[in-house]
This record gives sequence, structure tokens and C-alpha cells, in this order.
Amino acid sequence: MMNRRTCMIALAGMLLTSWGGLWRTNAETHPLIDSIRAKYDFDKGIELAFELETYWAVREKTRKRKGHVILGPDDRFRAEVDNVVWVCDGRTYWQYNNKTNQVIIKRLLDIDLSMHPSQIIKTYLTEYDFSVKEQDGREAILEGVRVSKENDGRKQTVTLWVDKKKNTIVKAVSVDRQGNRNTYMFTKTRPAAGADPGTFQFEIPEGAEVLDTR
Repeated sequence: MMNRRTCMIALAGMLLTSWGGLWRTNAETHPLIDSIRAKYDFDKGIELAFELETYWAVREKTRKRKGHVILGPDDRFRAEVDNVVWVCDGRTYWQYNNKTNQVIIKRLLDIDLSMHPSQIIKTYLTEYDFSVKEQDGREAILEGVRVSKENDGRKQTVTLWVDKKKNTIVKAVSVDRQGNRNTYMFTKTRPAAGADPGTFQFEIPEGAEVLDTR
């Protein structure tokens, strides 16, 4: 038979588990968040265009770039940010820099794409728990949280600005532990079902230096 102290500890554990589960369930089942996740159907494909502003806290410098992403099913994608192109057919990953005319080829299994420009929205919508911070008739601000994959207790956060009428993300801001900040402003969001299969293939430019690590 459990003593009083053991009973209290067990009861506290049950309450904490229940509260944690309730918070997670409420965050995931909020109608607005469900509508946004339904809008971004990654199994069928989606196309995004964005402006990316990166701020490095230590150097106090800001860099602005433009990007374009086409996500297809089965881990296929094509992404371009300024002079760099990334392409994946679901198994092979190509990275090409047109300034250096260099191509890097790797197996997709060897790449961590969780915060890659091609996967950033997919990572946010599938791995973060969201709650609505504030909203009005047209816009909502969502706070997302993900526990660090290193299991060190740290949490990763992101803030999303959402167009409620279109159920699309118009802005995403994330800040890392060093205070570096990435701000994505999305200028296009549309389905990409039926994209040309050639979109997810890469033809090596003539004369390019190739580093194949497969």
C-alpha cells in the first residue's frame, strides 16, 4: 500500500501529464491551425516564393535575399536562394552554386534538412505545437514551440503571421540562441500538384566542378 508521500507524487505526476497533454491537444486542434495545415498539402506539392532577411547578432549585419521553392511528394524539391540551387529527386541531393560553378552531390539520407530553406515551412507545420497569440478579422499571430532534438530541455520557437481569409503564412520569424534572426516574407503560396518531373532533376552545367560524396 502506498504511503501518503508516494500518493502525492503519483497524483502530481498525473496532473502534470494531463495538463501537458491538454495544452498540446488544444494547440493542435485549434480550428485556425488545422485550416492552415490543411492548406499546405505537402503530399500533393506546394510552391512558395519569399524574401529572406537574415540578421547576425554578433556582427550586427543584415543580409537580404529572394527565394523560390517547389515541394513535391516523396521528399522531392527544388529550391533557389540567390545564386544557390538545391534539388532532390527523393534519393539524391544536388547543391549548385552558380558563382563558383560547383556542384555537390550527396545522398538525401546524409542531409539534415529540418531548417533548410526548402523545408522550413514543412518543419514548422509538422514538428511545432502552435497556439494563437493574438488575432483580428484578417490576421492572426501564432507562437510555435518545438523541444530540441538533442533532448537537452531547450525549446525552439517561431512566430508566424497568418492571413486568416486565405489560411496562408505571410511571415515567419525565428531567433536562435545566439540572437541570430531569420525573417521570411512569403510573396507566393500555391499548390504545385502535377509539377513537371524534370523539376526535381538536376543537369550538371558544362565545366562545373563536381564533388560527389555518395
